[in-house]
Amino acid sequence: MRKHNSVLLKFCLWITFVTSAFNGNAQGMFTDFGQNRVQYTNFVWSYIRSENFDAYFYSGGRELATFAARVAEEELNTLERRIDHRLSGRVEIVVYNTQQDYKQANFSLSDQPANLGGITQVSGNRIFVFFDGNRGELKRRIKQGLALVIINEQLFGGNIQERVQNAALLNLPDWYLNGLTSYLAENWNVENDNKLKDLFNTKHVKKFNRELNKNPQLIAHSWWRYLVEKYGEDIIAQMVYITKLSRNYETALFYVTGLDLKQTGKEWIEYYTESYKKEDSGRYLPTTEIKVKKRLTPYIEPKLKISPRGEFVSFTTNKMGKYKLWIVNLKTGKHKKIHKGGIKYYQKEIDHSFPVMAWHPGGEKLSYIHEKKGRLFLTTVDLITKKKTKIEFKKFDKVVNLAYADNGSTIVLSAIRKGQSDLYLFDMQTRKEKQITNDPFDDLYPTFADGGGTILFASNRNSDSLGSASPLTLNKNNNLDIYAYDIEKIGQVNALKRLSNTPYINETQPVEYSNKYYSYLTEYNGITNRYAVRVEEQYDYTELQIHHKDSIGTIDTLYFENLVNKGSVFSYQGKTIDLRNNILKIDTIIHYKDVVFTYPLTNFSRGILAHDICKQTQKEYDFILSKKRYSIYESTIDKRVEETGKKTETYPNMYRLKTGYATKPFVIGEAIFKPRFFEDGTRQVETITKDSTPIDTFFFVNEFTPENFNPQDIKPTFKTESVTSSKYLKVTTPRYYYITFFPDKLFTQLDNSVLNSYYQPITPGGESLFNNALSTMFKYSILDLFEDYRITGGFRFPLNFSGADYFLSYETLKRRLDHKITAFRQGREGSADGTLTKNYVHELRYELKYPINPILSIRGNVFSRWDRTIYKGVDNYTLTLADEEVFWSGYKAEIVFDNTIPKGINLLDGTRAKIFFEQYINTKDEKIRLNAAGFDFRNYLPIHRNIIFCTRLTANTSWGERKVKYVMGGVDNWLFAKSEDNNTSSSNEYAFQALATNMRGFNQNIRSGNTFAAASAELRIPIASYIANRPIRSDFWNNFMIMPFFDIGTAWTGNNPYGDENTFNQKVYQIPNLKVTVYNIREPLIAGFGPGFRSKIMGYYVRFDVAWGIQDMEINKKPVYYFSLVTDF
Repeated sequence: MRKHNSVLLKFCLWITFVTSAFNGNAQGMFTDFGQNRVQYTNFVWSYIRSENFDAYFYSGGRELATFAARVAEEELNTLERRIDHRLSGRVEIVVYNTQQDYKQANFSLSDQPANLGGITQVSGNRIFVFFDGNRGELKRRIKQGLALVIINEQLFGGNIQERVQNAALLNLPDWYLNGLTSYLAENWNVENDNKLKDLFNTKHVKKFNRELNKNPQLIAHSWWRYLVEKYGEDIIAQMVYITKLSRNYETALFYVTGLDLKQTGKEWIEYYTESYKKEDSGRYLPTTEIKVKKRLTPYIEPKLKISPRGEFVSFTTNKMGKYKLWIVNLKTGKHKKIHKGGIKYYQKEIDHSFPVMAWHPGGEKLSYIHEKKGRLFLTTVDLITKKKTKIEFKKFDKVVNLAYADNGSTIVLSAIRKGQSDLYLFDMQTRKEKQITNDPFDDLYPTFADGGGTILFASNRNSDSLGSASPLTLNKNNNLDIYAYDIEKIGQVNALKRLSNTPYINETQPVEYSNKYYSYLTEYNGITNRYAVRVEEQYDYTELQIHHKDSIGTIDTLYFENLVNKGSVFSYQGKTIDLRNNILKIDTIIHYKDVVFTYPLTNFSRGILAHDICKQTQKEYDFILSKKRYSIYESTIDKRVEETGKKTETYPNMYRLKTGYATKPFVIGEAIFKPRFFEDGTRQVETITKDSTPIDTFFFVNEFTPENFNPQDIKPTFKTESVTSSKYLKVTTPRYYYITFFPDKLFTQLDNSVLNSYYQPITPGGESLFNNALSTMFKYSILDLFEDYRITGGFRFPLNFSGADYFLSYETLKRRLDHKITAFRQGREGSADGTLTKNYVHELRYELKYPINPILSIRGNVFSRWDRTIYKGVDNYTLTLADEEVFWSGYKAEIVFDNTIPKGINLLDGTRAKIFFEQYINTKDEKIRLNAAGFDFRNYLPIHRNIIFCTRLTANTSWGERKVKYVMGGVDNWLFAKSEDNNTSSSNEYAFQALATNMRGFNQNIRSGNTFAAASAELRIPIASYIANRPIRSDFWNNFMIMPFFDIGTAWTGNNPYGDENTFNQKVYQIPNLKVTVYNIREPLIAGFGPGFRSKIMGYYVRFDVAWGIQDMEINKKPVYYFSLVTDF
């Protein structure tokens, strides 16, 4: 390996030396694409400050910011201990109220640059998170972001100097850090366990690398979990620290474990194969599957709703952000698309929360929530008339769930407003909402039951009391339990009933199951199964109020459970009670308690991701991941709930046993979740023991009076909740955010690309294209916290010091319409008619970009350009030559489309396209104008895994008093570029010239004219990563690519390349008083083919192509070799 690295280093040094001495040149027509962020909302930011964090929020998000700061402070010490690094600076946490707002943010908005070498990311400690209605998910995102900040500071250092130094030497794959931060945020969960188990029990997993490429987040997370379980928690800190010292994660892995990545990959396979081998034993799956079109199954989401009459089932699909709502006729199997929205494009975190759907109780209407351009809508479609009605929700930030009441005019919503998810009743006729919960607890999955008199929902509240509460009282474990809300008691203390209480274990998606029973999904045994619950009202105790005949109206309150004969005088809690005298009256109040009976109904081998019930047909429907695909199963509702519950096995799986949250099968029995609170503050327990005291017919005596109550005697059925810290989180009052800039990227690289306009002026002699020499470029960019404002500046000078380029740009992306202003100056040495010149280009450009959506934008710019040629005075003749100056002004309009998805360096999936028109106007003579238009279309089609077939079609043309001379031949950024001497143009006809690529197999200027068209096809085969069964250590081999290619095209003057006006078809011979034009019959179309090789060397993406040209239907005998530093075509 050392020998290999030495060879690479020598090769790079040789390239640098050669290009320094011989001026490697290039000129290109690099096309800028890129995706967009669309801002529908103008965020006004404020922030609060805690001891170590600044939490930023906007309108309605203050509580979320406080929660985020609190979580970060609580988790900081734990994460620092696990990583063994103490954070040195403050961390900024940016909190968005919803994911739709989060998608408007500008952070991480960048396209892959053409030259990858010498780029250092030096931005500071920032965490971007959003709230989706579940504080548990928000907490996980905060922990993951904080873990990444600590790890980055440990690996790369805390200040700019350290980061620049270490970033140049340390290159870690994305899966390594993403898997580690995901593990640190949450060791494991039921969802991950379900997916990984299905993978291992469906097929024989052979290669770690194959699975890592398919699902990097899950596989990398499970790999870190395997390492920790085998080698202990300390392996995390050891791996990170040794990775920093050795600059290589595989060296750290071998040092800590004694195994390389290939061996740990094999052990990972063995570990999980053995773990899941017996997981399915004794468990089963439903047998009747609803048939869904095969083309939809890879994109189906875990959502389903069954129509009230059982005729249709609705579900959604989502393909990279483009979602569709479908219904399937269960009798005919016919599929119908009800709604579609979203756009397919690359997103780090796809929004799966929309659409949210609910069936009208009549069964003929389907309602769904969707978002469009930052606005929230409820649309109802009538399946009979096809009519759609739309209601806009302006008071809610997001609707998480909804359900209809039996009357068809009321719906219950779980909606986010002011940073918290609460329950609302919405009247469809009056279009008014009524809030029924108002606290920081999450209220999710609401549905009606008992004829519309009860709302079932899941919540992470720590009691069944209602009302406002401080965020500091939230459960530390943040798990969801099931509650029932009595609508007739809205606003009353006893309106809420708890139906489950399982700390650290989630219960979700409650529905009315059958008469007297509700059902819900629980993770009790480590696999999401369905349980049923029945609530029975039983006698609890009697309250006796004794009113005395005295001046102040004294009332004694006594609590009793059993009727006993104590007579008229008795002792109660150490006091003597005398009922014989001075008694005005005695009021007897009987109290009842809700006893909950719970029964397991299923013992599936795979978790139920979503479910629904059709009461009319007595059918239940389950959405399950099985055999690596999502399926909808149908089964009959079990009416023998108690009998089924007794025989259903619920033994926890291996994952659940390791957590310690449940170590035994679920025990069927009764539970009472609501404790007694008496007026004097004493609390009664639920467990009752028998008392031998005789019964009296007059009143009751409590079996456990407060004086005899001992809480130590009570043994809870479930593991008790952990008590949260009572330490008060001190935060400052909100402060307004003022724009502050932070360092972003530092570029220190060898470069020969086009920095600004790819048009270069035609020199007076009409000489061949001037190519940029290989230069040293320094570029530095800064941005504000939200990346709304960016400033970039830098300079570049050739290695032969023949000139210099300077540039400075400022852009603002805060609003939907983006603005950018750029100043550019280029200086180069040249020649004109054998005379040495100094050529300068000065340009000032103001750009606007209006994004239609994230993948489509309209762009325009206006500019002013000053081209100046200075003749160097070397003799009497040159001293008399005046400088030449041309002033241009103009504008350019573009339409840009880009939905590509990155699959790796120079590996894309999708389509890119650009159409443009521009006009140059000579400011001294406005009649002299230059018009140009063109397009560039590129498509990237995956063939198998990461093998990509790429095609490109491009064409440009120019017209007017002045034109652009397009010089065809070679590739962009060609080192040691060569040019053909077949000049057929006049500098009076052309104002500028530009390189038209790709046309491999020829030198530059093999064809030229005011129009060109070219097509290219490439098959990009990353041969090493395709074959390898483990992640590749070497950056060279990991990115090594073999790429056969074929180019075809031509450049011409006139209307078409075969016309007589095409100068290529003419040869002019001129002598005094005689001009002879000879028309030839040569083929203007040329082509080239050959193999290409790509890889990264010392951080630079290096291309080497060997091409044979095809001209006049003959293949050239000698190939042309191309070295270049650029990605894509």
